[in-house]
Amino acid sequence: MKVLTILIIAVSLPLTVVAEETLRFENLNARIGLTDTGISFLGRAFNLAVSSDIYRVTPEIEIVAGLNYWSKGKSYDLWGTVSTAEVSVRTFSIEGLAKYNFATVGDRFRPFAAGGLALHFIEATGEVVGPYAASESAGTTKLGLDVCGGAEYALQGAFDLVGEIKFVTIEGDLRSSFQVGAIYKF
Repeated sequence: MKVLTILIIAVSLPLTVVAEETLRFENLNARIGLTDTGISFLGRAFNLAVSSDIYRVTPEIEIVAGLNYWSKGKSYDLWGTVSTAEVSVRTFSIEGLAKYNFATVGDRFRPFAAGGLALHFIEATGEVVGPYAASESAGTTKLGLDVCGGAEYALQGAFDLVGEIKFVTIEGDLRSSFQVGAIYKF
């Protein structure tokens, strides 16, 4: 809880100063992708992400706020019994990134790189169904480092396409994801 309080204060104080003049939502970026869960027996999971460029520092540098979610579950027959084990993990994260847009010839293709901090809310549940019934759940909050790169491709009108590869480190555990989506410009 202390980490959450410190993160909220650290992010909100500079934004409060900036908000009076230039804080705005320039776009809405919605993506879907595959993410590495970091748990070997669960493998990869589909993830959903939304973000928005909320502050332009320079023409090339933007501050991005985003939300990410994934959930994965699996059932196992317990060998030698009539019981089944069900395991599920879900993660919701709030991220703040600094994004650098590389200069290119033309307006349509825009590569970028970004990095920043994210607060990950992780919940795991396990349940044994059958004659040996039991259940357990646990939740934790972890601070992670996010680094990503990708490109945006301008379409006609208010929409763009986006693709990115993201690497997330939580307490030394590296996870990766690949996401594609669309951007709606306000």
